[in-house]
Amino acid sequence: MIVQDRDPNPAIEDVGSRDVFQAYLERYDARLDAAYTQALDRTTEPGAVRFGSDDIPAEDKEERLKQLQERVAVYTGRIRTEWDEQHYTPPEAIGEDSGNKFKRDLLRFALRPGGVNTWALVRAYVDINQGFDPDVYQTACGVIQDRILTGGAHTIKGSGLPKPAPTV
Repeated sequence: MIVQDRDPNPAIEDVGSRDVFQAYLERYDARLDAAYTQALDRTTEPGAVRFGSDDIPAEDKEERLKQLQERVAVYTGRIRTEWDEQHYTPPEAIGEDSGNKFKRDLLRFALRPGGVNTWALVRAYVDINQGFDPDVYQTACGVIQDRILTGGAHTIKGSGLPKPAPTV
């Protein structure tokens, strides 16, 4: 019997003292960012849905941006929990079934100048061989778009955005 005494995922081995999850996430984000940039150049579909921080009503913008940035950390934490609970699942599959990875990615891109083009993001997932469930992705798009436009007023279930602190 041969026993391997190393990380079975060669894509993220040799991370030194860094957290393996953090190393994976940095690598994943860099690959997806590059693929998304290329996909934007190839995406001309007139029906592509775009939304982003420019769509936040002006009177809510400052507070909502803070809430949405905090939400990225919440989704990252959820993916981390799934990673910790599913030791033998390939990193690329973590967060897919729950939609947490899609929500995190959509929100990361939506908070950038120009917002997110949902069709280009689909192409980017395909380009990096990322697993993709269209129903889960469509739900994630709806949730993130609602969080941006209304603060999550139309999202059913879910934990929502934190309520703003009362002003005194």
